[in-house]
Amino acid sequence: MDTSRLLNYSHLYYFWVIAREGGISAAARRLRLRQPTLSAQLRQLEKSLGVPLFHRVGRRLVLTEAGQVAFRYAEEIFHMGSELLDALTGPHQLLHRLHLGIADSVPRLLVANLLRGTVQRVPNLLPVCAIGKHTELLRRLMSGTLDLVLTEQPPKSPSVGRSYYHLLGEFPLAVYAARSLARRLRARFPQSLERTPFLLPASDSALRACIERWFAERNLTVHVAGEFEESSLLKVYAESRTGVFVMPIVEHEELIKRYSVSQVGVLVGSQIAYYAVTLERRLKNQAIIALIECAKSLSRSLPHLQLCGV
Repeated sequence: MDTSRLLNYSHLYYFWVIAREGGISAAARRLRLRQPTLSAQLRQLEKSLGVPLFHRVGRRLVLTEAGQVAFRYAEEIFHMGSELLDALTGPHQLLHRLHLGIADSVPRLLVANLLRGTVQRVPNLLPVCAIGKHTELLRRLMSGTLDLVLTEQPPKSPSVGRSYYHLLGEFPLAVYAARSLARRLRARFPQSLERTPFLLPASDSALRACIERWFAERNLTVHVAGEFEESSLLKVYAESRTGVFVMPIVEHEELIKRYSVSQVGVLVGSQIAYYAVTLERRLKNQAIIALIECAKSLSRSLPHLQLCGV
């Protein structure tokens, strides 16, 4: 870090308040400062950054493009400062926050199981979860606002940039359908799947690649009846007997309980891997260590649910 160019956070705070209040007059009232003093602080910040942060439109101050970037960073910085105060001085100062990014392709039921197990192992753990696209979550991990990312996207190498991929486990896959449809398809599985309407995950997902590879190896044709980025919507849609779908077998019990579906068969030889992405190669965060241990334990202790795999 170049300590010769440290940011003046008092100046940044004044800028942040000016932007939030919509002008120097309102900000001066909020901060109980004189307007000339506040204007001088803003000019100092603009001088140190080398760019104007506002331009005037009539009587209003409007953020420039650089100002919008600075404002987004300031929002994040002062939000984290508020969290720091809460963590150290608030009534829940003993809580340990774990900021997780969960790729939207990772099954929610799997994540819920992992979080339940992790909370049991780590006292006073407070999971803070964000759901989003794989690439956006990795960006947030790199910026330091997330502790780890859960994803199904395999790494191109064990370390990517400054990030490291830790295998959570490899989970067998099974086919599910509405109960009446599942009964019809089970007898001649997997041949019964030929041209059966399939509800598939997004085309760029690792699960989609596993499904298509398994079908290609058996010369079966997939009839696509719908594509879903969000697995929860896919499951609800499948209840209406619209088609069959594939999910990791780790979700079996919850699928049967929550949705009106049954298992058709297991895609023997096909598994999907899930990863925890961190900035540490050798993990020190006890909550992350506990989560990975939970996942591996879950992977090893899966019930034998194979009905008619091929």
